[in-house]
Amino acid sequence: MLPVTASCAVCHLDGWMQTPVAPQAKGRNGPSSLRECSVCYSIVHPACVPPGGQINEDLPNSWECPTCTTMGLNHDYKPRHFRARQKSSDIRRMSVGSDASQLSQHHNNQNKLVPPAPPVPLKSEAGSDNETKSEVPHIKSEDEIKREEDDGVAGVGGGAEAWEPSAKKRRASDEDEAPKKQALRSHLALQLTHHSSKVLKKPLYPVRPATTTPHAPHHAHHAPHAAGSAGSPWLDREAMLCVFAKLTPHELATCALVCKTWAEYSMDPSLWRSMSFVQVRVSAAQLAGIARRQPLSLGLEWCHLARRQLAWLLGRLPALRSLSLAGSPAEAALALRSSTCPPLTALDLSFARCLDDAKLRGILAPPENSRPGGGARSGAEPSRLAALAVLRLPGTDITDVAMRYVVQALPKLVELDASSCARLTDAGAAQLAHHTLQRLSLAGCRLLTEAALDHLARCPNLVRLDLRHVPLVSTQAVIKFAAKSKHNLHVKDVKLVELRKT
Repeated sequence: MLPVTASCAVCHLDGWMQTPVAPQAKGRNGPSSLRECSVCYSIVHPACVPPGGQINEDLPNSWECPTCTTMGLNHDYKPRHFRARQKSSDIRRMSVGSDASQLSQHHNNQNKLVPPAPPVPLKSEAGSDNETKSEVPHIKSEDEIKREEDDGVAGVGGGAEAWEPSAKKRRASDEDEAPKKQALRSHLALQLTHHSSKVLKKPLYPVRPATTTPHAPHHAHHAPHAAGSAGSPWLDREAMLCVFAKLTPHELATCALVCKTWAEYSMDPSLWRSMSFVQVRVSAAQLAGIARRQPLSLGLEWCHLARRQLAWLLGRLPALRSLSLAGSPAEAALALRSSTCPPLTALDLSFARCLDDAKLRGILAPPENSRPGGGARSGAEPSRLAALAVLRLPGTDITDVAMRYVVQALPKLVELDASSCARLTDAGAAQLAHHTLQRLSLAGCRLLTEAALDHLARCPNLVRLDLRHVPLVSTQAVIKFAAKSKHNLHVKDVKLVELRKT
């Protein structure tokens, strides 16, 4: 049975033609379409390779791939039916050994069926040379005499030669079979190396001998220092972290390959306070790497990200405070409604795909489920994003209704960026009155008029207002707005109002 995380070696999709992600989705419809070759153990879809494979009916998702069938490798190997962990080389060795044992047993049976030859009489007369040579009695060696005594076989003259045990013949047969066995083993190892899908690699870290512990009394003061630096006095953690802090992420990844100690130091969260991924398809390995490094600020701009991936990641980043999902699908951002979402203070949803009023309401709503042991929900819990101080929504499809959701769900909001939102009007600006906003950007909102300035004048803490590229608002109206403010404001760039520097 193949694991649900198995993927095709050709198209890199799982058995349900989807991209493998972590955690795996539950409730797959139907069995997996992947098949594992019982000869070379490669995992592919039958549709991704040429036809001609032989399906194994005894095991699910097992077959003999077309490549092994065409090359005839399926006749040299035995499939993994009942002993899946047994190596094919062991099976081959067993078969060769059994053939040799059967051959020696056959020789023994033939020797037992041969009747003993009668003793050859000794002649005293002189004869021809040939007769003399043939009539010379067999002279037994000491080894043969001992072998006859052990077996309890007694013979006279040439009869002892017929009753000798066949150990010498078995030994000769084994010596003849030894080169054949060695050739078969070499051929088998060559085939396994050439047709295996696994890449044989050396370990990425060097193997060094263990350090010797000092026995002299004058080295006793080094013991506490060595214990604090993983047994190596010259690898101090604090010193190495100061060095690693000046390196780039690529250089840190290279240093992690030096030794196990450096690999541990390179994962310290102090080195990864900010991480950013731009235009990548986030994989399960990358999600696990982010969770290990525990960043404070994470950017996933224009990434192919699923909702379950983001929910899995947020539950493992309790220290996360800033998150950027610019250009990512709004469906993935709905994972922020989970009860495991960390208390973010900054959220960037710039140009999020398909982000409208309904999606924003779902993101800012209270969590659907409660934490284990937290009791039943009373319906009055605040949103997990209630601590947000910075919210960026430029380039989205939100309307004036979304401004009401923002005011109701985010009481601590300090900075709001709603630039390039073409559907915002003066009614949306009126929703922001009497709020704690300090910085507001409405640049590019072409439906706003000078009436919006009257509503924004009631924001007591507003010290920065951006109305650039708003054609219905004049520069004189912006200057008048800055003059009426109780803060020391001035117009810096046409329609950009900022706090005057003293």
